[in-house]
Amino acid sequence: MSSYFIFSEKERQKIKVDSPNIPLTELGKELGRRWAKIDPGLKAKFQGQAEEARQRYDVDMAAYRQGTFVRPGQEDKSTNNQNQAAPASSSYQPDQEIRVSQQSLANGLPTDYSNIQFKT
Repeated sequence: MSSYFIFSEKERQKIKVDSPNIPLTELGKELGRRWAKIDPGLKAKFQGQAEEARQRYDVDMAAYRQGTFVRPGQEDKSTNNQNQAAPASSSYQPDQEIRVSQQSLANGLPTDYSNIQFKT
């Protein structure tokens, strides 16, 4: 995420409070004007936040490629969900794989789902 995007996330809220009915195009122009006039020290703060976000991304991507990535907030849920059964109204089990014939995919997305098979 770039420093401009971090800035615009925070600044957008301020603009929307001041001008709640501002059109999207004007909002973008105003964000650009404010970014161009921002104090260099404050811009450096946003650049630092962007660099931290980039470093987190690099670490997360490396973990993802190794197959060890766990989404934030999912650490506790992953161990609890392994022991929970699916709701009684559902025949889905977490380890099932959904397969659709290649022919039906070649003809576009299926509208008749009777050819979907569950692998158990």
